[in-house]
Parts: sequence; C-alpha cells; structure tokens
Amino acid sequence: MSIQTFKLVFVIMLLCAVWARAAVPANVSFVAISTGSASLSWELDSAEEIPDMQLASDVAFSTIIYNSSGLQGATATTYYNLNANTTYYFKVKVSTESNYSAVVSSATDPAIPDIAVFNEVDTTKITAQWSPNTNGAATVYTVESAIDEGFTLNASVWSGTGTFAAFEGLNANSAYYFRGKAGGFSGHDSAYNNFGSTITHANPPSDEAYSLVSSTGMSIFWSHNINPSWTTYELIVSTDDFSTINYSTIIPGNYYNAAGLIPNTTYYFKAAGVNGAGTKSDYYVFGATLTYAAAPAENPPALGSPGVNSVSAQWLPNSNPTNLTQYFIVASTSSDFIGTDYGPGIWFTAPTYNVSGLASGIQYYFRVRARDQRGRLTDYLYLGSVTTLSGPDITPPSVIDLQGGDNTWRGPASPSYMVHFQDLDSHLDRFQVKVTTGPNFSGDIVADWSDVVTNINAETYNTDWQIPSGIFSLIAENVTSYISVRVYDKAAPQPNVTVSTDVFYVIRDTTPPNIINNSVSPSGWLTADPGAIFDVDFDDALSGLSQILYSASDQADTANANIWGWTPIDSFVSSASYTAQWAVAFSELADGASNYISVRATDLAGNTRPFNDAFRILKNMAGPAITILSPAGTYVSTLTAITGVSRARNESSPVASNEIALRDLTSPASYYYDGVSFSSASPVWLPASGLADWSYNSSTVPFSPAAQYRVFARSRDINSLITPEPYPNTIFQFDQVSPSVYLSTPVAVSTISDFNEISGTAADDVSGAGMAAVAIYIKRLYDSKWWDFSSGLWSSAEVSSDVPAGSDWNFTPDASLKGSLVHNQQYFVTVVAKDSAIPANKSAFGAVGSTFTLSDTIPPLTVTNFVASTGTSPKKIDLSWVVPGDDIGPLAMPSAWFAVQYDTSPAVVFSTLSKQVYYFTESVLPGSTHYYTVSVLSPDTTYYLTLWVCDDAGLWSGPSPVATAMSGESLNDMISGSVKTPSHEGVTGVLVEAIDVSKVTVSTSYTLDDNNGTFTLSGLPVGFYRVQATWVKNGFSSSIAKDQIPMGYAEIDFELSDIYLLASVSGFIPLSSQASVKTAGTGAGGSLQLWQGGRKIVSARSDAAGRFAIRNLIPGKYTLKVLSPAGGGKEFPVQLEAGQDLQISPLGSLIKKNSVYVYPNPSATLVRFHVETDISPVIKHLAVFSLDGSLVKEADSEDGGWTAAGANGHDYLWNFSAGKPASGIYFYSLKLKHPLTGETDKKTGKFAVVR
Repeated sequence: MSIQTFKLVFVIMLLCAVWARAAVPANVSFVAISTGSASLSWELDSAEEIPDMQLASDVAFSTIIYNSSGLQGATATTYYNLNANTTYYFKVKVSTESNYSAVVSSATDPAIPDIAVFNEVDTTKITAQWSPNTNGAATVYTVESAIDEGFTLNASVWSGTGTFAAFEGLNANSAYYFRGKAGGFSGHDSAYNNFGSTITHANPPSDEAYSLVSSTGMSIFWSHNINPSWTTYELIVSTDDFSTINYSTIIPGNYYNAAGLIPNTTYYFKAAGVNGAGTKSDYYVFGATLTYAAAPAENPPALGSPGVNSVSAQWLPNSNPTNLTQYFIVASTSSDFIGTDYGPGIWFTAPTYNVSGLASGIQYYFRVRARDQRGRLTDYLYLGSVTTLSGPDITPPSVIDLQGGDNTWRGPASPSYMVHFQDLDSHLDRFQVKVTTGPNFSGDIVADWSDVVTNINAETYNTDWQIPSGIFSLIAENVTSYISVRVYDKAAPQPNVTVSTDVFYVIRDTTPPNIINNSVSPSGWLTADPGAIFDVDFDDALSGLSQILYSASDQADTANANIWGWTPIDSFVSSASYTAQWAVAFSELADGASNYISVRATDLAGNTRPFNDAFRILKNMAGPAITILSPAGTYVSTLTAITGVSRARNESSPVASNEIALRDLTSPASYYYDGVSFSSASPVWLPASGLADWSYNSSTVPFSPAAQYRVFARSRDINSLITPEPYPNTIFQFDQVSPSVYLSTPVAVSTISDFNEISGTAADDVSGAGMAAVAIYIKRLYDSKWWDFSSGLWSSAEVSSDVPAGSDWNFTPDASLKGSLVHNQQYFVTVVAKDSAIPANKSAFGAVGSTFTLSDTIPPLTVTNFVASTGTSPKKIDLSWVVPGDDIGPLAMPSAWFAVQYDTSPAVVFSTLSKQVYYFTESVLPGSTHYYTVSVLSPDTTYYLTLWVCDDAGLWSGPSPVATAMSGESLNDMISGSVKTPSHEGVTGVLVEAIDVSKVTVSTSYTLDDNNGTFTLSGLPVGFYRVQATWVKNGFSSSIAKDQIPMGYAEIDFELSDIYLLASVSGFIPLSSQASVKTAGTGAGGSLQLWQGGRKIVSARSDAAGRFAIRNLIPGKYTLKVLSPAGGGKEFPVQLEAGQDLQISPLGSLIKKNSVYVYPNPSATLVRFHVETDISPVIKHLAVFSLDGSLVKEADSEDGGWTAAGANGHDYLWNFSAGKPASGIYFYSLKLKHPLTGETDKKTGKFAVVR
C-alpha cells in the first residue's frame, strides 16, 4: 500500500469514529408548570440512548433537587412536590457522554396566601398577618384594603416580601375589607384570597359644649373627634364627680338633652365612643356645669299681717338645695318696682324673711328671687302688696350710696357723685356734707357740715351732685379727704336725720405736670429722619402723667398743629415721669418748611401744661417742585420748546438743574428720546436751560405727525435732591391738520332783506384735537371796514366773533350789527375754523366766504311818542320824539331823515310830500330821543304837527300821532335870532346881549344846541338895542354886534367871521348814578349844564340809557356840571380841541367794589393786575413793594403793559420770567385818578411769588 493510500484510509477511519459518537440532547424546554410540578422535554439523536437528568434550585447546580436517569430513549419527564413560586434549573445528557445540554430554567406558579388574622386594630390603623403557604421566601405579596367588598372605595394597597402589613390613616369606627395575592416570578400572580374584614375603634368624643342650661335641664354637645356621624356614645352622668353614677345611656349622635335635673346642682358627664362591633373607647370627661337655681314657688299666704314698720314674707324653695341657694326680697312703693328698694338689701338662705324699717301707712309691693352658687339670678316671684299700719314718722331718710371711693385724681373742679336720698313719710328736706382728712370723722376737719341741696320736698333725690366749689377748693392736694353726708326729712316736730360716714373719698392734684426741655433744634435742613434724639422730659409727682403729646406747626409760637396734629409721644396708662428720648413722625412734617414742634403734658387729674416751640425741624427730603407750562394742551400743532418753572423747597436749596424726558407713546415699544431718536428702552434725562424758569429746545426732536408723547420733568437742587416721584408729566399729541369749514348762509352773491343768520358746517380730522370754534368776520365793501363785535362799530381792524363749533354751527347777528347795515350795499362774510390744538390749526383766512347785498324792504317803525311844546322863542315850537327803531327788530339805523308837517288847520291832510321840515342824522339807535325846534311860525298860534321817519333805503314810516302846540308868542318884549359859522352851522353857547342906548345890558341869553344856534332876548322895553354876540376861544373873547335893532325883531342872524371846527362833548352817565341826576318828566334823563367863565351857557339832559351830547361848541375850556335833584352836583373841567368829540363818563365809582384782584396768585413768571372803573378816561398808577418797603415795580397810564379788559376794566401784565422778583410776599398799590376832578382812589393788596 502506498503511503498516499494509507493516509486516505486513516482519514476515513477517523471520520467514521467521529460520526459514531452520540449527540448532546437538543431542544430542551419546560413544557408544563404549576405551583408544585414541572414537565420538561428534549430530543435524542438515537432511541438507544439513556438520558441522565438533573434538577437544581440554583444555576450553578450546587443544590440538586433531583438527579436521575430515564428509560432508554425517554424524551420527557415530570417533577412533583416542588415549592411554589420557585425558580428551577434543568439539564440532561446521554449516559454514554459526559456533556450536558444547555441549562434551562422556569419558576413554579405562586400559591394563594392563607387566610390572615388582624393582630392589631386601632382607631386609624389595622395590621393584617397571613401564612405564605408553599411560596418561597422571596415572594412579593400584594394586600389591598377598602371599605367595600368590591375594593372600590377608599382602597389602599400594601406590597412587600413580608407576611404582615400595617394599614394606617384609616377612618375611625369603619369596617375595612382585606384581600391578598402572591406575585409570581414567572409573571403569573396567584388569585386573590379574601382575608375577611374588621372594624376600626372609635375615638373618645371631645370639645363639649353646654347649651340651654336651665334649672332642670340642659343640652350637651360634643365633637365626634374624627368619628363618623353614625358613631354611638355611652354617656355617664354623676353629681359627685363619678363617686357614684346617677345613670348612663347610649346616644346615637353627638348631643344629648338632659332633663329632670336638680336645680342649682353641679353635674359631671363623661362619654366613650362605641364602634360598630360594640368596642368602647377611653372615656372623655366633660367639664362640670351647674344648673340654674329654680325661681321660688308660691307658699300662700305670701305676706303676713303688716306691722307699723315691718312685713313678713314666705315662699317655697322649689327643689333648690338647702343652704346652697340664696334669696333676695325686694320691697317697693311702686307696682312696677321702679325706684328705691326698701327691702333688706342682702342675700339669705331661708325661704322666709321679716322685712323691717318700712315707713308707716305706705303700700309696699314685694317680690323675691333666687340665685345659684355662681350668682346667676332667677326670675322674680311676685309676692303681692300690703300697706303698713299707720303711725308717726320715726323712720329716718335713706342714703343710697352708689358711688364708692373716688380713686380718680381730681383737679380744680368737683365731679358729680352718685349718692342719692329717699324718705317716703314726710319727704326729704335737705342734705349736707362734711369733709375730714381721716375716716369716721378722724383727722382734720376740712369743712364742717355744710348744706349742699336744701328745700328738696320730695320722696326721692336721685340727681348726681357736686361738692360745692367753696368746699372742694379747701380739699388739700395729695391728701385723701373723706366725705360724709347728713340728710334730714321733714318730720314734725323733730326731723329724722341719717348720717352716713365716708360715703366716698376724694384725692386731688392741682399742679400741672413739669416739662423740662433739654432738646436742641437740629442744625440745618434735614434730609433724613433723625430718629429718637429729642430730649424733652415730663414728670408729675402726684397723679402721674396720663398723656404726653407733640404737634407740628409752620408758624412760630402758635402751636396750632396745622402741619401735624397733637399726637401721643408714647402710650401709657400712668407714669410719674417720662425721660426717654423720642422721635417725631418725620414723614408727616412739611417739606421745605420750618416745623415748630410743641409739646403738651396732661396728668390724671386733668391738669395740662403746654410748651410751645420746644424745638424746630427744617425738613428737606425732596427736590424742587417743578411744573410743565408748555405743552399746555392735549394737542399741539407745533412744539419748538418745552417750558416750565421750578421752585426751590427752601432758601438753602436753590435749584441747580432741570431735566426732561420724552417718551413716544404711539410706538409699540414706547421708546424714550435719547437726544437723537426715540430708541431708548429706559428714560434718558435731557438737560433744560434755565433754573426758576426753564426751557428745552425741542425744535430738532423728530416728532411724528399724529403721534402721542409724554413729557416728564424733574428738578435737582444743590444737595442733589430730586423732585419726588411720580415726576410731573403731561401727555400731548401732534395735530397739524387744519380743520375745514363751509359757509352755507348767507348764500354767495345773494340779496337778502333780513340778515338773521350766518351758518355752515365744520369738521376736523377724526384723530385730531377736535373743533374749538368758528371765527366770524364781516367786511363792509364800500369802505373796506370790518365790524368790531365788541365795540359795535366799523373799524379798519379785522375783528372776529367766535362761535362754538360742531359739525353744524350757527351765528345770529345782534341788533347793533343788523342796524349798521346800509341798504343796497355789499358785505363780505368770511369764516375761519379753529381746532383745539395749541396753537390752533386754522383754515385759511378769506378762503371761505360769501358776498351779499342788503336790501331793506321794511320801513321804520312809526313814532308813537311825539311831543310838541311852545317854544321858548317867538314863532317857534319845540319838538321831541323817541325813535322806536328800524324794521321789526327794532334795529338801529345807519342814517335817518325826520320829516315834519305842520298846519294851523285841524283838518289838514298830512303827507310826506307836504313836509316843511326835513332833518337828517346818522347812527340812530332804537329808543333814542331827538329834538327839533320849528321856526318861522306865526306867533301865538295853534299848530297841528305830525312826524315821519325815513331810513337809508328811502322807506317811510307811518305818521306819528298828531301833536298840538302853541307857537311862541310874538316878540312884544323880545328879540330873537341865530349865530352860525360861515358854513351855516349853528353855534351853541354863544353869549348874546341886548344893550340899550345908555350902554346898559338889559337882557342876556345863550344860543341853543338846536343845530341852528338860535337865541331869544326877553324882557325888553320898547326901544332900539345893540345886539351883541360874544364867544370865547382858548381864553380870548371875540364879539360881533348889530345896532338899532327894535324890540320885537326876530331875524337877527349873526355869522362868525372866523372859520371854526366846532367841537362837542358827549358821554355816558352810569345807570347807578341816574337816581342822583334824574329830573322830573316822563323819560327824562340826568340834568347837565355847561359853564364857561362862571356863566351857564348850555343846559342839557341825558336820555333814558344815560347818554348825553352837547354839540357845536367853540373849542376852549368849559366846566361840565351834573346836577342832583336835591341840589348841587358834581363839576368837571373840560378842555375841547377843534373838531374834537370828547367822550367822557364823569360819574360813578373810580374803583368799582370788589373789582381789584391779582392773578395768578401765587405766581411764578407773570402776574396780571385787574381793576374796573365807571370813569372814562382815567389815569392809572401801579406800584409794587417788597416786605421791607422797597419799590420793586412801577407803571403809569403810559406804560405799554396796560390793556382794556371789557367795557370798564383795565389789566396790567407784569412778566418777570427773565428776572426779579425773588420768591416771597409782595404788596401792591393800585391808584386811579379822575382826570377832570383830580379825585383819586386807591386799593392795596398782596400777592406771592413762588419760583
């Protein structure tokens, strides 16, 4: 055999040997498991093999439970009597081999735990214990408890390897059910075993309370003390603290009504809780309580036979214990028992009593009550009434002492004392007091018996009384004085007397407490609470201190507590002294001011000692006060500067700087302005210029239209104290949109006959400031003048009238405006809308307007008050009439013509075509009176006259009522004529004289103010005269004359050679002065005279409205007199210049009452002085002084600071924002001078400057 063949045969033999060995059993597994057995199976590769098997309780097979061989070819086995819930390990091999299969393991199922026992039961805890059965020691058990058998209510679970479990936190007196199971290692638990149930114990009750306690019963309540409401209790009752038991009872609840008890007896109770199984808790002992005493019961007869001074009474105890129950009997003379009790006034234990000391012959009513051991009273038992037998009054008065000792220390006055008196027989007469320094009349006698009240004459004296002041003042300080009383009745012949010693005592203290001021005022201004540093001591040696107080005032030596009211320094009932250092309520003191601290001490006797200004505190904890002046409104149209004022808290802390901060409230982040943009999340404080008056240049701040901002301001003083928070601030919003306005009435290019309305609409941006007003302007086109709504005249200035603006606005022209419109003339109305922004946004001036033409279609009203009277000159009739006005208004008339027709026949037909007088005038007001003299009539003849009025439209009124008058008599003893200028204007007030051939002046007269300058010289004898007219100009007289004028001549007309611009004086007499200048006659006004050179040259009167005018005067000096009906009057020098119409208001008050004031007051940057006067013109003078009398400011009439304030007012504006004065109090003197009389009036006042 070759080597190769040998090798091949060897390999084949080796492989055959390997192939011939038995394999290890395969697919070994547990196929069945129970609490005590386990079945396994495996696979063999040959049925010839015998299996060797091992079963162990640990994976290392150190504890082998079974080691056995099976039958040949066996592939399964079963083990019995195994432990429950135990893990077993198994392996198998064939007998011919040494290698075992892979180890497999499995746990037996757990066994059900055996029934438990409850070896510990408490009120909130139950412990259950069970047997493990065959389960291994590591078995985990789960035990459940619940109050229902379905284990759904109040369930709790215990889990662990032990065989007992404690359940805590259970409800008392409640049944609990238990069950348990074993947990399997294989994941299969045993079934539950119901362990049964038991009941927790009950707690003893607690917190008893007694209610409705009476003499024979009571209700007892207690707390369940965590027991459920179904718990029953055993209650044990005793009257001797349980030495014996009266009775016990089971109670299904927590209260018990005890009945049938003995009155006035102490009862003891204790109770135990009983659970559902009948097990009792420990006893809880209730507090003992006492039943009330029973009211006494009737024991007839209640009252025995009366004696002269006594009555016996009896009653039944009504079960009240003997010697423990006391009784009180009352005897009264009133059936309702109101008033004095005449019984013994003591408590006693017997159910009978003989009441003595009664008055004779008096009916007494009796009642009795009981009280228990605790002093609680029963109701009264009424015993009835009986009258004592009659006899002499031998019973002394009663003293009813309700006072006791007076332990209160008394000061200077006696209090009232409650010691009363009574006598039922002869009544009371008087009572006295005696005062000694020792009890029972011992010691010194302070005051012997002295009357207090006499002549009482009443049964009872129950008014509290005082010790007479003369006696009380004798009671020495700090000496106890005993007061005894002696009272007399009115028994005859000898009064009965009762002396009661020491009814009370009195202790007095008349010395006020001492105050020792060791404190020193802190120096300088305090910026922090100094604390308890103030050393003001108090003491009172006798009654002791009862109260020590302090207060704060800002005025020295007043102690008026206007800063901080009187406040206790410390609280105590009484103390002989107080020496501790103390503090004040620093936070309540005035900042920036002097706080004067005063103290006050009061002792127990009421004596008080004050101490003013013990020390002073200068408090300065806050920085300067600051106010924002601009922006001043919610909306602004532009804001170039933010301004305000700052005020230092005190002179030692002037303002050092001011700052502002700006915040954009519109942006979502509300950023602050950082000097460049609104981009800072926190405030950036920007310095402002100025100190007392400050400003911040905001012209470069990037404000956004329609955005809203808030500006804050704060100030800092030289001590670095800042204005307190919250800092003053204001919110503003930009509104730069002008409002719009529309004019609807009058219609443009229209002709109207009645100017009754100017109206239209206006609107502002919905997000803007809102409409404020619509300004109305009216222009007269023919002379381009504007209507001045305040003066009621046309002027060259553009003056408006504002009306409140809404979506619809309306303006009603007044009578003066309507009356000033001329017929057939054009007028332009323009309106400007203004919103509420500061400064206001306005629509464009003149952009909205309407031109209209006035067409007057309504004639003037007919004159009804038309009076004709015989003229003072020959051939003349004087006329006067009251103009009712134009149109229906009535309105004023820009101009008017008055036409008069007259005739000597009453049958004349009147017509304006037949008028003989045509008189023109301007500015005719409704109600104004006009005068005219008709000349060149037949003398001494009756005339019939009527008058018409024609307005500027040429419309005639109806004729006035016909007036009748005699013309002036013929000039039998007169000469008449006129004086006129070269332009034929009549001159008023020219002296005209008639001089006879002997050069004697026979008659004088003055030309009249009738536009014609007429005169009449009367009282002339037949003859020829030189008629001379003389006038004065600027102190120089001139004259003109005509000779050989016969008496009776009526046409002497002078024409002055010089051309004069005639002047006039007119004005107003205030209505308040009318009473003093009124003259007789219907509608008459005040009487006036114009004098020149000591002669009266003109007489005149004002109209009903107080207006007057004297016209056509030669320029020069005159004296105007306003007359009084009582005689006399007031004189005013008048200087008239050429062509001047001097307007004056000469009468009234130089300074009207309550018309002088200063505002604002206090002020920071400016102040306005206001005064009102009836006088025009007037000379003004203002002076302002400091407290030391130095002149600070002065202003005369020529000062540009004066402005008109209404019709009669004058304002002076003093703006001191850029300089003085400093903060402080200033006085002012405002003086007005009458320029005509030189009279003066002055008012003074004061105002404050706070900077």
